[in-house]
Order: sequence, then structure tokens, then C-alpha cells
Amino acid sequence: MSDTLVVILNIVMLLSLAVGALIIAAAKPLVRRFNLAERQRLPKEMADVLTEEEARDAMFQQALMKLKLYGTAALIPGTVLAFILYK
Repeated sequence: MSDTLVVILNIVMLLSLAVGALIIAAAKPLVRRFNLAERQRLPKEMADVLTEEEARDAMFQQALMKLKLYGTAALIPGTVLAFILYK
């Protein structure tokens, strides 16, 4: 591979790793700041059984896990590039 391509792939790898890790690490404050828990929907069977506080906690956890999943999706390409570039 040419040196220019390696440099570009290194930059892309580092950006992907940084963005993914930042999203995962800051997931809880991001959910709170942007009120992402309010946008979540609970299944009707679950909503009927839970109290209001438990439902809020469940929606918060659901939003947190979705955001961490998005962070992981951003992190995986950087990890794959690291394995390819530094094999």
C-alpha cells in the first residue's frame, strides 16, 4: 500500500475509534441532556405491570443501551481497520 493511503486509513481509524469511544463513554450524560428516555416506548404488557418510576428507569436504560449500540457501531470499523493496518 502507498504511504498516503496508509496515512488516510490511520486517520479514519483514529476518528472512528475516538467517536465510538466518546459516544460509549458519554452515553449517560447524553441521554439525560437530550431527554432521549422520553422518546422510548415500552411494550404494553410491560407498561401495565411497572410503576411510573420503574417505567421511567426502564425507558432510560433502553435509551442508554441504544446509544451505546450506536457507539459500538461507530467503534467497530476503527477496530477492524486497526487489525488490518497493524497485522
